[in-house]
Amino acid sequence: MTDAATGVELCVLGPVSARRGGRPVPLGGRRQRMVLAALLLARGRVVPVDRLRDLVWGDRDQTASRATLYGYVAGLRRALEPDRTARSGSLLVREGPGYAVRLPPDRVDAERFTALLGHGGTLLDQGRAGEAAVTLEAALTLWRGPAYADVGDRPFALPEVTRLEAARATAVELRIRALLDLGRHTAVLGDLEALVIEHPLRERGWELLALALYRSGRQGDALAVLRRARTELAGQLGTDPGPALRRLETAILTHDESLTAASPPVLVGGADRAVAVPAGTDRAPAAPALAAGGGNVPARLSSFVGRTAELARAEAAVAAYRLVTLTGPPGVGKTRLARELARRRTDRDGPWLVDLADLREPSAVIDAIADALGRPGGDPDQLTAALADRSTLLVLDNGEHLLPRLVPAVGGLLARCPRLRILTTSREALDIPGEHVLAVPPLPVGDAVTLLAERIAAVGGRIEDGDRAVAERLCVDLDGLPLAIELAAARCRALSLVEVADRMDDRFTLLTAGPHRPERHRSLAAAIGASYRSLTDGERRLLDRLSAIEGSFDLAAARRFGVDRRGVDGRFVADRRGADGRSGVDRPGADGLGVDRRAADGRLIAHLVALVRKSLVTVDTTTAPRRYRLLASIRAYAARQLPSVDRERARHRRTSGDPTGGPRPGEYPRTRVVRRRRLAVPGVRVPLGHSAAVVSGVVPSSSPSGSPAESADSMAFGAAQENSISTENSSSSCSISSSHRTRSGTAIVPAAP
Repeated sequence: MTDAATGVELCVLGPVSARRGGRPVPLGGRRQRMVLAALLLARGRVVPVDRLRDLVWGDRDQTASRATLYGYVAGLRRALEPDRTARSGSLLVREGPGYAVRLPPDRVDAERFTALLGHGGTLLDQGRAGEAAVTLEAALTLWRGPAYADVGDRPFALPEVTRLEAARATAVELRIRALLDLGRHTAVLGDLEALVIEHPLRERGWELLALALYRSGRQGDALAVLRRARTELAGQLGTDPGPALRRLETAILTHDESLTAASPPVLVGGADRAVAVPAGTDRAPAAPALAAGGGNVPARLSSFVGRTAELARAEAAVAAYRLVTLTGPPGVGKTRLARELARRRTDRDGPWLVDLADLREPSAVIDAIADALGRPGGDPDQLTAALADRSTLLVLDNGEHLLPRLVPAVGGLLARCPRLRILTTSREALDIPGEHVLAVPPLPVGDAVTLLAERIAAVGGRIEDGDRAVAERLCVDLDGLPLAIELAAARCRALSLVEVADRMDDRFTLLTAGPHRPERHRSLAAAIGASYRSLTDGERRLLDRLSAIEGSFDLAAARRFGVDRRGVDGRFVADRRGADGRSGVDRPGADGLGVDRRAADGRLIAHLVALVRKSLVTVDTTTAPRRYRLLASIRAYAARQLPSVDRERARHRRTSGDPTGGPRPGEYPRTRVVRRRRLAVPGVRVPLGHSAAVVSGVVPSSSPSGSPAESADSMAFGAAQENSISTENSSSSCSISSSHRTRSGTAIVPAAP
């Protein structure tokens, strides 16, 4: 076997494709790929030329000549062995009357999948459920779609496609069985529902779903599932369920203890720290097994890039504090960092991972923790008693949507279990006494490009030397968020890196994934939307308005963009100033909701603090006054929520030349507007509570920055944008003397000559 041949990998678990040296190889049109598929299905055996022609074109189609077939074979050789010389090829060879593909089994993804499936089944039979789950997960990740997706409708491919699809369903069932043996009853329910929908005639799927529901304490639902299975089998096959389903139904009705028992010993925690659970006990890791060690943190399935400093800080914090919370914006990698930290620990007991992302009921927090630990759920006292004398680390992942129940649960466990340590990941802190908060930052550009390159290589691509600048620009546009970078890398299977980078204006449509990912990670919009929906109305309104600011901003800019005449929470804001120069309470509007501007500022600050706490606004703590910033993806998401009037207002402010809405240096805006209550000027009629438009041309500014004239003009222009009023045409001849003032004390800016 030559080096050229061993560097080739052929993939059929999806569209027929090839990689050479890690790079995709163009295989030509569908007919040429059918020739390759037919040779692969022979598994190294010689396929005679006439037989190969019949397989590809069909027995009845005799229009294809041998020359056409030879042309396709030559095209495949050029693609797979570009350095091939006469009689030197060893991959697609001519032997006797036909051709054969000679390639080691580990270079064909279908053969690797079959080997991993067999190994995973053996591990499971040996009671090594943890290793089996990891192996079977690796097998399933090889699939990119239906087997032989682009040629699978040909008669010669149908038997192999059927075999592979059945093997895939078996791998799913075995993986779920392994997770059930590890006590992950609740976590597998979604996968099982999908399995029985996709394969309603496979009784094993129904059996596993009913068993998982029963072990989750849902006996009624388990029996309902068995009734569904009976209906499906009777409707489609006209038969009754098999003996296994009938025995399971009887066992559930009688609460048979065998439903929670395993005949062979179960090894929990992986090969390096496995704990045997004797036969006849619960297959989930119950208290006696946990007392000896264990842990349920899954093995890593992809590389962990960068984060050296963050990992060191997190490990030091866990050693020094009993409660550590990793916070950060959606998609920044809090879960990956927490799990990597847990994997590197060498505790004899644990660590124990509790994934809270899929929980919808806050009341299920205690049940989820108990389920991960292999304890009966529902009783906090029993859970506390089981952990009271244990020295272990509990990792509570993705708990921001369950804070009302998570906070008292964590507080209670820490108060009554003095040797317990808890690491949580959440988009906001728990605010429990003694909590140490670590903010997880986005990846720096160098690490972000490395992550992008590795994930692109995983889908068969690579970053060319000339595309380094494009990769850096893309990573900057994505704020260094690992989730966004991985979604962008997945798109490089179909698009070039430049095409992906040029479509960042439509990032929420582009950056999506398939249904195999957790719901919160299926798209960039889903990740950010989960945080956005958790905000109050006032917080959402402020975030939407802050999206008009590009770059960093201070509190004054936040006030300018965030508070208009309706305030940050929609209430009428006074603008009247008393004789002492302080804000006073204006007369209420028609709705009687007048409020003091100082109170409105207080609410704005409260909402801004909440957005910082919830990791949607970042703050630079090294500056005084503080500077704030929205990540580009969060700003783009919030901008999509802006009403059209606010979007137009933001456009005017951005075109004013100053990201905080001030006038361009050297000139005033063409339309100059002032805020007023009633004008003591004849001939100008503006309704109470609105602004009067004063006509002017573009006037060069002779005032230095911050001068009264420029400040007054900036104030007037901002008022126009806040109220979105109509203005007089610049050709009008109206002018107002600077001596006129409104009754509220706001000066009228004189019209330009």
